[in-house]
Amino acid sequence: MCFKSWPVSVLMFAMGLSGAGCSLPFRQPAPNGDSPWNPFDKPNVIYPEQAQSESDDEIQPSKIADPQLLKLRYAMWMEETQNLPEAHKHYSEVLVARPQELEAVLGLARIDLATGKNDAAERGFRRALTLDPHSAIAHSGLGQCRAADSDWAAAVAELTAASQGLPEDKTIRYHLAVALVHTHDLTTAQVQFSHCVGEAAGYYNTALILKDEGQMAEAQAHLELALNKDPNLKDARRWLVELRQVRTSPEPASLHGPAEIQPPVKQVTYKDYGPVGTVEIEPAVYVPDPVVSELPHAGGHSTTRP
Repeated sequence: MCFKSWPVSVLMFAMGLSGAGCSLPFRQPAPNGDSPWNPFDKPNVIYPEQAQSESDDEIQPSKIADPQLLKLRYAMWMEETQNLPEAHKHYSEVLVARPQELEAVLGLARIDLATGKNDAAERGFRRALTLDPHSAIAHSGLGQCRAADSDWAAAVAELTAASQGLPEDKTIRYHLAVALVHTHDLTTAQVQFSHCVGEAAGYYNTALILKDEGQMAEAQAHLELALNKDPNLKDARRWLVELRQVRTSPEPASLHGPAEIQPPVKQVTYKDYGPVGTVEIEPAVYVPDPVVSELPHAGGHSTTRP
């Protein structure tokens, strides 16, 4: 046989088969001697033991510069995401370590207010005011507690102080406007409503509060003012139709109109919403032209689009 005509690679392969003490890797026995070793199997490589990374639960407090501040921020985050039980737990833990922590006191009071525990909330907001007499959040929360008990004069006083401290907070202005209507200071209430939901929607909200108090004539007048400012306010038009029917009907009738217009911003906790006017609020839902033209006019004012 002429080996000269074989490729070099084949010659080397043959030499490997016949060489003394040499064998191909796939001919080697397995380490345990059970079966030949397959070179295409994944290698069973044992690496040096690696250090385990610490999980969040294993982080030692000594490694955190201020663990109570971290816990406070976590509680605020839980409150913001409406996980109130978790927020309550962490605010309480902060207060155990720091009884004078204002943000934790306010956080617990806000949670009590949100869950209907008005007495506990009021105690919390009053405690916050002993720590910071100028806290706008504490004044706002206390004003809402007073409003829940229909103590409208006290609510106006507290919410006025809150609005002076946080003039950019439209929710505080809204609660203040509601309280002012209940004290029958309608002019000042309209100013506050105009800042948070708009002029036409302000008249609309005032009308609904007056309606709830049984002042039907004044409620109807404010609905007409709302439609005069914005003829396309669908909810105001619905209420006006119902109020007219109730006032002209010889038999008592129930009212089934829409609810108050609420500003779509939450009570300020630790956010800054910026200067007045930067938070856009949609004051009302508009009705299509065909429906508007079919409804009766509001007190002589044009109710169709110009």
